Amino acid sequence: MACPGRRDTLARQFSTLTRAATHWRMEGTTLVLETADKKTVRLRQVF
Repeated sequence: MACPGRRDTLARQFSTLTRAATHWRMEGTTLVLETADKKTVRLRQVF
């Protein structure tokens, strides 16, 4: 995927975090991914 500028940076960070996820959990309707070094990404449906 090729995204210009800031979008490319965000896409790379997201990809890195999702590949590094070691745990996941649901908090209501939000999916929380967590890495071994405690970085998290929260994903929620917006539509």
